[in-house]
Amino acid sequence: MALLHRGAEAEGHGRVSNPALSSVWAMPCRLLLGIVCGCGQPHAPSAIGRSAADTGSVAADRSADIDALRDGLAKRHADPFAHVSRSEFDAMAEELKAEAAHMDNVRYELGLRKLAASIGDGHTQVVLETGKGPCATSIPVQFIGLADGVFVTAAPTDHAQLLGARVVEVGSMSLADASARIRSVSACENDADARGTVARFLKYDQLLHGLGITPARGVVRLKVERQSAQGETRFLEAAIDAVGPQVGVPRQFAPDPTRIALPPGRVSRPEPYWHQALPDAQAVYCRYDRCANGPQATVAEWSREVMREVSDHEVRKVIIDLRNNAGGDSSLLHPLIEALRAWVRSDPAARRVYALIGPGTFSSGITNALNLRAFVAAKLVGETPGQPIGTFGEVRSFTLPQSGLKVTYGSKVHDDPRHPIEIIPDVIAPMRSTDYFSGGDPAMDAVKADPIP
Repeated sequence: MALLHRGAEAEGHGRVSNPALSSVWAMPCRLLLGIVCGCGQPHAPSAIGRSAADTGSVAADRSADIDALRDGLAKRHADPFAHVSRSEFDAMAEELKAEAAHMDNVRYELGLRKLAASIGDGHTQVVLETGKGPCATSIPVQFIGLADGVFVTAAPTDHAQLLGARVVEVGSMSLADASARIRSVSACENDADARGTVARFLKYDQLLHGLGITPARGVVRLKVERQSAQGETRFLEAAIDAVGPQVGVPRQFAPDPTRIALPPGRVSRPEPYWHQALPDAQAVYCRYDRCANGPQATVAEWSREVMREVSDHEVRKVIIDLRNNAGGDSSLLHPLIEALRAWVRSDPAARRVYALIGPGTFSSGITNALNLRAFVAAKLVGETPGQPIGTFGEVRSFTLPQSGLKVTYGSKVHDDPRHPIEIIPDVIAPMRSTDYFSGGDPAMDAVKADPIP
């Protein structure tokens, strides 16, 4: 099992197919499998102390895997050298081969990941399985990337002073320099995606050490800044010990869920999709977190439930929240899109659809947002998604022969990856720290405030 950076698409999913709408559904969009990184038990920490025979065996195994990664991506990827030249790619592979036998497992696996990331395709990745390697241990802290920085949202009780603070340094580096190191092993295709990726990876002490961000494993030093009510800036530092995945540490959270009631767009629920009426706003809110059929009802069945909810109330606005949707099969939402198109056409002056998007919107989630705009005249509200238009799709994979590590890649070209185009919302409503920690939702506020004649 792996901890997914983004929602994982099944191999071959992300196709846009509907006979009723044929080619017009094939809107330009990223169709990808997310970056993957796991957490679990550490590998052997070092290659130091091996015999010459052992070192030779390790060198041979790792050399075979590096060749398999290089050749596999060169042959299988739809356009492997759109962002890196073949000579640069080969030089990186040879450099890694020359050093691999003397690397510990963490640095070696990060080296593989960096080689794959150089392709510049967000779904071309070396998958690090749970229980192995760079994410074996972590500090019990959670971070979030917001429009105005990376902030602490959970911390051990004895470090509660960090809650709500903005991170400015990690280990021996500024956050900007640490972010650049993290991006080197994760093909973030825009700044929106990078914020989330950095926030997810900051807790992994072995990954940070392997990238040279922290001087030692087992502890991560953070420097944060807080703003007082009077506008004064205060800096705090803390050294936090890492623990294994099975070790529970008492923590506190910000915002405190026992004190602040969160709006529906920020409520965590286990269902991949759900909806509720918002009578005060004459709206129905629909949360669609994964383009895949759930265990209780298919997306088509849920779509019919949504439309029954719409018809049973005096609804003027339908809100489709895709901010946590990382992809899957985009065609599953076609029935709801078609039903909403008919609903709007029956009274276009009094009915409107909104699609909420943000850095967590990827792959088929973006396809659905663009199709809602194209076929239902939906307004896109929120922030720039984690991918621009112009990328690869149809995720496939292969396995490295010696390590058994899985490699994912894009097998089809979508649009022009050499000239990507950022998706700008029709209504820009960024989530800033003041909104987040007060329990706000600027995108939903913008939808509710949007007038309908």
